Amino acid sequence: FSGFELIRENVLRDGLQVTRVTIRGNARIRHGGVDIRASRMAIEDGRFGTLVGSVQVHDLESGTRIYGANATYNRDEQIVHLVGDPYMVVPGEGNRAPALVSTTRMTRDLAEKKSILDGDVRIRQDTWSLIGDRGEYTDENDTIVLEANPVILGLEQFMIGQRLVYEVNNRTIRLDGRVVHISRTAPASGEPRANISEDPPSLEQFARRPGQPTEREPGEPGDGKSVLSADQVVYRFPAGAEVRTRVQGEVLLTRGGFRLTAAYLDAIGQDFGTIRTAGGVDMRDSGERVRVVSNQMLYDRNRARMRLEGLPVPFIEFYAQDAEIAAAPPQATLYGSVIERDFESRETLARGNVRIVREAYEASAETARYDEEAGIVLMQGNAALFDGRNRIQCEKIFFYPDENRILLHRNIRGTVGFYFGPVPGRGAEDAGA
Repeated sequence: FSGFELIRENVLRDGLQVTRVTIRGNARIRHGGVDIRASRMAIEDGRFGTLVGSVQVHDLESGTRIYGANATYNRDEQIVHLVGDPYMVVPGEGNRAPALVSTTRMTRDLAEKKSILDGDVRIRQDTWSLIGDRGEYTDENDTIVLEANPVILGLEQFMIGQRLVYEVNNRTIRLDGRVVHISRTAPASGEPRANISEDPPSLEQFARRPGQPTEREPGEPGDGKSVLSADQVVYRFPAGAEVRTRVQGEVLLTRGGFRLTAAYLDAIGQDFGTIRTAGGVDMRDSGERVRVVSNQMLYDRNRARMRLEGLPVPFIEFYAQDAEIAAAPPQATLYGSVIERDFESRETLARGNVRIVREAYEASAETARYDEEAGIVLMQGNAALFDGRNRIQCEKIFFYPDENRILLHRNIRGTVGFYFGPVPGRGAEDAGA
């Protein structure tokens, strides 16, 4: 040890006489490869130390630095307990900014090269803040583990889970244990919207409230939140590249009357700008009264476009106004090898082996375009309608989901086993007669 002023004296410790060395002014202890500094130190029996004022613990090998107002030092146990707003600086590789970790109490294990974080743990790096009650950082693995319901705070969004693992220089965050992701960011154009309350609580107030939020609780009408829940969320944010996210294990996304379930989702961008999956997806929108099922999905939120494909063939089910989606039978079902939806224009295009199944009838075509605003599905390209016994061909088929009716247009030909007369309110020419 060293310092500007050293005072030696004999004192009683646990009934025994020991030597106390008091160091004042840039007091310093060298413990192996660790440099410990403070404004003043009192070392008793060469083993037990009390450190007061501007305490610093610097691991010269790993570069980890810890700061606090006061601390105690135990040479035998090779630990330093820091209190008084302690914080740790974990160096970043290259030009990357270091991670800043603060807590109520911090214990540095000098032998194991790890830091025990106890009470109101907060980690700040890049655009994320990680919050937990307890944690541990290990120099060798360069990993911070937060237990007991950790929280990730971002821009207008946060996530809650049961365990968080942060690989600092690998730039990876993994959140486990029925993760709930809650967002109050505005949805992309055309996405389902909820009514935002006039004076909602702050994100940190919502994140810090007691108990684990459920998948449905934050998504009730009026709170303006999107809720994503899963068994695990892994964030990777490499330097100079966009954030990449894997959400997996009973994935559930809700917003207002919109509900999406999937085995897993891969996303690019901090705001999930591009979402894809090849493990199956089931989407239900009570506002549009539709259900979409597909094996593969590519969703570009920035362009407000979604593409569905894969086997089994994707399909869209249309439901009546008061029908419960997936519980009641659909009015009609649209199938296609590829289905693309434009949320901004509210149009859906299906291509390749397109079919519409309605009760006992089935319509087929090469393409189908669904104009949600007008409530019309236009099928064309070898368009045909059949009921298992008879087949009727025509140039175009118009399907009106809201009105639950089908109209055949021009060049109608084939065998007829049921009546196709003029639709009330339309002329014979429009009806294809």
